[in-house]
Amino acid sequence: MSIKMEAEYKGYRIKWEDYGKGFEIYLDTEKAKKNRCQTVEECEKWIDGETKKKFQRVKIIARGFGYNDAWQAGEATSLADDGYVWIVSKKGDRKKANPKQIVLDTPENRGLFDIIKEKRDITASLRKEEEELFSKMTYLTSDMMVEQVID
Repeated sequence: MSIKMEAEYKGYRIKWEDYGKGFEIYLDTEKAKKNRCQTVEECEKWIDGETKKKFQRVKIIARGFGYNDAWQAGEATSLADDGYVWIVSKKGDRKKANPKQIVLDTPENRGLFDIIKEKRDITASLRKEEEELFSKMTYLTSDMMVEQVID
């Protein structure tokens, strides 16, 4: 007795082959997979792998790896379904990130980060100077508010 079983999945045809006791996968009329699958689920998993979008890894600098909010180098690995991007840091930390928190890792962008760091250093220095100036001021104390009684 011969069993006939066929199914369509993502444009592929999954067909039971009695002589080989397994499932064959076809795309149009050509056999798509060299080896047979033992289950339909195995066929679907193979097809999912073949039809999965392929992404090119892109070198990036992203904000918010780990516990701090610092910018760190890494790679963008794929697009998420919700408009976000999957990224991985050089340490291997993986997360989904907002594209607005990701810039390309280029010499131009690294140069701009250097300028930003210089500006932040200047700002920090000015804040320190400001604090020093404020520390030299005479502040109001409560005893200055008490009326002096003269006998």
